[in-house]
Amino acid sequence: MSSATAHPPEDPNKETRRLVYLGIVVAALVAVLQFTPLKAWLEDVQSWKKYVDEFGWKAHVGFIIVSVLAIAVGVPRLLLAVIAGTLFAFKEGFALAMITGLSGSYATFVAARGGSSAKLRERIKNVSESVRKLLEHPSVLHIFFVRQLPLPAVVPNVLLGLLKTPHRKFLWGTFLGYLPSNAVVVALGSALGKDNATNAMSLVAAGMIGLAAITFIIIRVRRRLEVERDEPAEGTSRPESR
Repeated sequence: MSSATAHPPEDPNKETRRLVYLGIVVAALVAVLQFTPLKAWLEDVQSWKKYVDEFGWKAHVGFIIVSVLAIAVGVPRLLLAVIAGTLFAFKEGFALAMITGLSGSYATFVAARGGSSAKLRERIKNVSESVRKLLEHPSVLHIFFVRQLPLPAVVPNVLLGLLKTPHRKFLWGTFLGYLPSNAVVVALGSALGKDNATNAMSLVAAGMIGLAAITFIIIRVRRRLEVERDEPAEGTSRPESR
């Protein structure tokens, strides 16, 4: 009936495992680039970073525009987060990843909220029933949880838009939901752009610690949702006893 009565959908551990695999791949790439002749590739990366620096704020604006449009049409935001970390380093890359991820998702949400075209519905035709039930009457916590699932970001964007979710609730849930994964992925992307092995491996280590934190958060949120799911069931048993 309400989202509180639905079982937590899918398996958020799949998303965590995907981030772990990414961390392992990045760590391997950093090792290869830092300790083999392929280190010359880092000179090209540094050249790109200097090129970006020369453009100053224009580079940031250009990246935001391109990324927002890309995310709005379904390009994975985490891919763009890796690029942001590589080109702009961690602090600026993280800010850009949050701005572009939230803006691109919001653009899709607003488009879906304004209409129910067949093309939009096509994007969510394979969404599991448990996800649909969870987002029927979503709280910020529900949206946060769904953002940790191994789903394309465009799916909850469209579904929440078609369900006429309040704008503020969508923005807060999405903002909080993107914080953990963006922090980890941008750190890993930033590691790829470092020309110093110590700095690069430190960022990889920070990313892996972040993964542990994400796992802990997901476990806590999942338990909270399970408690919410069970509470209505206890309440509905009373009228039947009369």
